[in-house]
Amino acid sequence: MPATTPRVETFEVIDDHLVRKVVPRRGEAYEHRCPLDAYRELAWAAIDLAADGFTVETLADQVRNRPREERDDREPWASYTNAAVAIAFWKERGLLDIRRRRNYVDDGYFFEDAMIEFHALAETG
Repeated sequence: MPATTPRVETFEVIDDHLVRKVVPRRGEAYEHRCPLDAYRELAWAAIDLAADGFTVETLADQVRNRPREERDDREPWASYTNAAVAIAFWKERGLLDIRRRRNYVDDGYFFEDAMIEFHALAETG
């Protein structure tokens, strides 16, 4: 029986984008990106959803539907791919508690922890 190749997942920051690179057991390697602005918005949204937990879809939708203040000219937006990259990174860094297929965060310092992990990865390359 042939040995199975393990799935490999790595993260790095390139040009202010969190990059998730995956080499699956079978098939072609791929990578997905999440820009820093979307990552920041996703981290805030995770706190908003802390009580009920979130999935990739509910996290991205929370960013897209977030009300903005009148003076806020940002366009908060995140794709499902952006949310999937952020969640995978947070899981890898131990920032999420996963229960019944939902992701939960500690709303006390999650945003700070998420940003520290992003910038620490950017510094270490």
